[in-house]
Amino acid sequence: MVQVLIDRVTERIKEDEESEDENSGLGNCLRVLQGVLELGVERLKFVVDTSSSEGSNKIEEDAVVSLRSIVLDYSDVFDALCCNIQRQLAGCESYGTCLVEEVQGEEQRKEMNEATCIGSPELDNINVFALIQRNVQLAQLDAMKTKLDEGDERGAADRIRYLHLDYGVEKENYQ
Repeated sequence: MVQVLIDRVTERIKEDEESEDENSGLGNCLRVLQGVLELGVERLKFVVDTSSSEGSNKIEEDAVVSLRSIVLDYSDVFDALCCNIQRQLAGCESYGTCLVEEVQGEEQRKEMNEATCIGSPELDNINVFALIQRNVQLAQLDAMKTKLDEGDERGAADRIRYLHLDYGVEKENYQ
């Protein structure tokens, strides 16, 4: 799924070469997607040598947030990607904790991070995947709010199929 997104963003960059501002944002998205692809490939390896790859695939939260700019253009692919993330990581003990952290206050989050989600490359990777799910949901919610503000109820309703309550966003945001 990530490779499909990389291909589509690359194609879009080639089509829009005259627009440097848009391409710089797309370039950031492309770098994040390539990092996510590397993380996914690393997870598929049976034996991972963390001494050589530790930190090499570090993806920052701000970088993941940049993906929001393309979520609406590729909603179906992002939805399938998030569903795959959910299935693959649902059994991971720290995954639920990391999703909970995303919706807690800053102080609580710092305390929880020290205890559960910092230090291990695997846990950092889980955080990246949880951030992707969260940011995809937030992009869809923002789009729905915009459609409603414009009076386009049907357009907002069309986005409901992309919403999932267990992807790290507070339930109040869905109201």
